[in-house]
Amino acid sequence: MGIEAAALPVGEALGRIAREFESAGILILSAEAGAGKTTLVPPGLLEAGLGRRGKILVLEPRRIAAIQAAARIAELLGEELGGRVGYKVRGEGRESGSTRILFLTEALLTRFIQEDPELSGVDILIFDEYHERSIHTDLALALALEARLLRPELKLLIMSATLDAQALSAFIKSHQGRKPALIDVPGRAFPVDIFYRPLPRRGRFEEEYAQALLGIASETEGDILAFLPGRAEIERVSAALRLEWRGPAALPEILILHGSLDVAQQRQVVRGPDNSKAAAPRRIILSTSIAQTSLTIPGIKVVVDSGLNRLSRFHLGSGMDRLVTESESRRDAVQRAGRAGRLGPGRAYRLWAEANQLPEETEPEILRADLSALVLEACIWGARGPKALPFPNPAPSAAWQIASSLLEDLGLIDAEARVLDLGKRCARLGLSPRLGAMVVSQGSPLAAACAALLEEGDHPAMRGDANFSLRLESLRSGNSAERAWRERVLKEARRICKAANIKQMDWSPGDEGLAGSCLLSAYPDRLCRLQAGGNYRFPSGREARLGGMGRGTGAGSLEGREWLVAPEVDSGESLGLIHLAASLETEEVAALVYPRAEAGFSLEWRLWSPRPRRELLLGKLSLGSPSLGSPSKGSPSFAKNSKAGGTSAELETEARQAILDSIAQRVEKEGLVCLPWSESALCLLERARALSSAVEGLPALDESAMAASIKDWLFPFLNLSRLGQSQGALPPVIDAEGLSQALAFLLNPCRARIEREAPESVSLPTGAQRRLLYGEGDQAILEARVQELFGLTEQPRAAGRPILIRLLSPSGRPVQSTSDIGGFWKNSYPEVRKELRGRYPKHYWPEDGERAQATSRAKPRAS
Repeated sequence: MGIEAAALPVGEALGRIAREFESAGILILSAEAGAGKTTLVPPGLLEAGLGRRGKILVLEPRRIAAIQAAARIAELLGEELGGRVGYKVRGEGRESGSTRILFLTEALLTRFIQEDPELSGVDILIFDEYHERSIHTDLALALALEARLLRPELKLLIMSATLDAQALSAFIKSHQGRKPALIDVPGRAFPVDIFYRPLPRRGRFEEEYAQALLGIASETEGDILAFLPGRAEIERVSAALRLEWRGPAALPEILILHGSLDVAQQRQVVRGPDNSKAAAPRRIILSTSIAQTSLTIPGIKVVVDSGLNRLSRFHLGSGMDRLVTESESRRDAVQRAGRAGRLGPGRAYRLWAEANQLPEETEPEILRADLSALVLEACIWGARGPKALPFPNPAPSAAWQIASSLLEDLGLIDAEARVLDLGKRCARLGLSPRLGAMVVSQGSPLAAACAALLEEGDHPAMRGDANFSLRLESLRSGNSAERAWRERVLKEARRICKAANIKQMDWSPGDEGLAGSCLLSAYPDRLCRLQAGGNYRFPSGREARLGGMGRGTGAGSLEGREWLVAPEVDSGESLGLIHLAASLETEEVAALVYPRAEAGFSLEWRLWSPRPRRELLLGKLSLGSPSLGSPSKGSPSFAKNSKAGGTSAELETEARQAILDSIAQRVEKEGLVCLPWSESALCLLERARALSSAVEGLPALDESAMAASIKDWLFPFLNLSRLGQSQGALPPVIDAEGLSQALAFLLNPCRARIEREAPESVSLPTGAQRRLLYGEGDQAILEARVQELFGLTEQPRAAGRPILIRLLSPSGRPVQSTSDIGGFWKNSYPEVRKELRGRYPKHYWPEDGERAQATSRAKPRAS
């Protein structure tokens, strides 16, 4: 084989791996980091004769990992890259007719299987670093398992350093009918000392991280690999290090590594220090989780781990992604620390408290991401539901349905989930469904450039302004400061043009004004309109503010533009942030969106008086009145193309429904307390609730039950009689009197028992009536001054329980509470009397409160 296999643990197990793999057909190989699985297993299987008829495809989660692994194996075999060992990633590749081992990314395998479901010409599929579990990984494995049913001689090998092999084995058996072989190979990692150094968290995270990193650098030797959650943190820590470095030695070489860099830049970092130089500078590599697995970076002796991951989570309500920073998993922490022990003993510094509990593993992407690409591929395969393909974790049904709806809106599939011609052409471009739909439907170099910009990411110098057209202008004009970025984006644009058969590559400055219309064909759900408060509203109802990618950036050149389409927006927890957007003119919106608009009503509330206004709606986004911004001459007319028709009776019915929906939503959001309760009605409700557990047949009166049944008990009492007679504000649709009537109707079957067993008030020994307090706990409460209760010997009851008496001083301050008034007079009253006599000497304080005359005055009247 030409490789010193015995030097690595996997080398000793190659014979067993080959034998069991050939016998079982599917093998799960658990091998710790540094065991040599990536570099030894593929050529070892080839040497053992397992790839004698076809190729061995090795799937890597990242392009740089595929290129690096292929180059390393070719080097160890003493051959040129592109000979027996090659690679193929999006946009480039090195392979030939003699290539037997081909490294590629998982997304490319999907295309191979879709075009040739039996994978003829392939003997072995190897899934490397399977534990990363991207959507592409799960889809590739699902299709590979399906392909194996068509062609049982196809062999699958799944490799990982951290993997629940037993769970994966049980899943594969459930689909294939036979358990795969399992082999566990220990690693050859050197010992790594773990140190915990929690950040103080008193200031900005990046500054504290940089200070910790400087301290660690001063007490260690060797290159440092520092893990941070994202690109923004990397750049700020890099700046802080350069500013704060005070060491006696020269500033180390500070390198950055993240997925937005092009492959050439990533390759430069992972290549390692130049050992040909007598004194190569020390390196500090600031990286995202891209360096956690797959990539081996020579020279690393120290790891500094922030303990944080940046993940994308799909927000079902808004249809937008949300970037969240979360604690890494325990398995992530083990992987990161292991990077320090690949070449010799190392150190790992964890910048959190040792007592912190980390989750066991990171949630698979299929459970938290946008599924549109996966659903399109599933539909092409013929699988029309989340359970139609074998996924280790089934795709969430709600996310699947949202993705299906988007694909239908884009014209890629029909209502029956059958793939249309546009969908098939889109899938062959190697782009997301949104961008593929834009390129295929527009068929222009501008569309290809827009897609390339979104695929390759932003240039750091532009992040202060969200205007998408500025990127197009810079791409066309060729600013020298952005040369590497421009070349990367233009390379991807040329690839897209070739794949989409777009002959022309250039566009004119005037075309850049059409960017909004172009992007709207990919993001019809990301149209947004400026609202009175300065935020932008989307069809989902979510609002977002306009900003750049950097912290503290403002609206920039898009400020004040009424219409935007936002391809990059973080949904946020309650208010999103628009990172990238293009503007549109009202006429463009009219021509492109109004044909899909529907008539509806917006409501402005003044207390409980609604002002319904007829308007056009795209989801929950108001496009204005039917006459506002109607298409210009030559554009499709609103009357013919929109769904805004309807008789006055139909429109009145829709307005009525809009009001009812608005009330229900407000109650659901704010609670029943938002309704205009009178004091007596609220007291009646509290009394009924106090009695609900003791009275059979009483309706459910808790907050959620009443909100859920609001259409049954409240809506019949709303005043909607003038809905069709007024164009302005209507009278209140509900007031205190109407609400009291609605509650009386709800409680009518049990009203007599409520009055009898949960009275509104009780009589005091003075003869006065005192209202009971309900709703504070399990018992009704009576508040009265001590003197008013003299002579009370039996505890009054309400709602089947003793009333809690809250005794007050003459000034109305609480003195004591009791559910046993007789016991109070005997046991507590002497001490209370002593205290109150001292404070209120002019008041009446008899020795025996149980037999004394009650009074509402300072002293009883003389008899």
